[in-house]
Amino acid sequence: MALLRAETAWERVIVPAFVYFFAQLYPFKKVNDPRSRTAAAAGGCMLIRRGALEQAGGLEPIHGALIDDVALGALLKKHGNRTWLGLTTDIRSARPYPSLASLWHMIARSAYTQLRYNPVLLAGTIVGLLLLYAAPPAGVLAALIGRPPV
Repeated sequence: MALLRAETAWERVIVPAFVYFFAQLYPFKKVNDPRSRTAAAAGGCMLIRRGALEQAGGLEPIHGALIDDVALGALLKKHGNRTWLGLTTDIRSARPYPSLASLWHMIARSAYTQLRYNPVLLAGTIVGLLLLYAAPPAGVLAALIGRPPV
């Protein structure tokens, strides 16, 4: 995965979280394990052997995929090819997301596609994220605020 641009204020806030959640959704260790069904790729820099792509049917099987890099990683792995996904700082993305709206559009489009446009999965994901990431700090704050002075 290329080092994503983080120059604007919103990019500096949102891009690291996006990369973190991408790595949670597609754990690199599982993506890289040939025995695991977890497959992904990051389109900023993908190298594919011509024979592997041809054996998987070329790009035609993923022609309508909105998240084509992940679809290509899954297609290649499904056809028995090894994949490797990792982070690098040597390759840098130049794609700008200058506004919160542009970042929101990119993330919402990707996330809702991954959830198969299912509102129940979206609601479950939001509840899960709130329980995992918001409830613990909220509990600590509530305990600190509600504690009588010593």
